[in-house]
Amino acid sequence: MTTYDELAQDSLKAGSMENGLQYSAIYWESNATPWRGFFGGFYGEKNKWSWSLVDDRIRARLGLGTDVRNTPFVFYGSETYMREYKGDKDIYDIVPTKKRFNFSFFPTGTRDVYAAEKRTTKMHGADAFNEILTSAFKVD
Repeated sequence: MTTYDELAQDSLKAGSMENGLQYSAIYWESNATPWRGFFGGFYGEKNKWSWSLVDDRIRARLGLGTDVRNTPFVFYGSETYMREYKGDKDIYDIVPTKKRFNFSFFPTGTRDVYAAEKRTTKMHGADAFNEILTSAFKVD
């Protein structure tokens, strides 16, 4: 039986990594990238090709509505978001909108809701009821 050291002499798998960036000599010499394939330069995130031009032409020719990327508003669930464009309609970040007011219909304890009633001199409902009862007792 042969040992690993005997087989590793002629094996490409057991080659040493003198240059860590050179994974295989074939792809290094031809500048090909095996993970992208033959048409790899046309697709992916680091190229200049985009289907949006084709999509826009098809929509215009068929008379369909415009692409939603043209409108800055994004509604998802009960929240509202805005597209923050980066110089092009295809390049944007979606950020949540900021509230201008935090209004509450419930008292938060910061102010006395009956302070205005206490300052007035006119008769209130409870005072009127008490006056009617006292005058009724006086008559009897």
